[in-house]
Amino acid sequence: MSRKDLKIELKKLATDIRTRRYWDGKNPSIEDLEKISPMYKLKFEARHKHIAYCLIRGRTYEQIERKTRTEPDWIYINKIKEIHTDPQEVFNHVENVCVSS
Repeated sequence: MSRKDLKIELKKLATDIRTRRYWDGKNPSIEDLEKISPMYKLKFEARHKHIAYCLIRGRTYEQIERKTRTEPDWIYINKIKEIHTDPQEVFNHVENVCVSS
């Protein structure tokens, strides 16, 4: 899988989260309460895939998230990075950086 595949997954997650917004926080029904749990799962996945995507592109964690209440799951982020990092792309990037004039 490539970085582009990860970007596509991020867009799908964002669309799914936007379409599932349903609860205004005032008087939730039982159906609304049943939908909250999947929403948290989607947000968790979207946050971690976003962090992994930005790290792959060369950003630092401080540039991605400045203030957070919870620390991200770094093991999950590293797994995402392993899956979506093309070894040839990394080799080409290192080769381009190491070439001296």
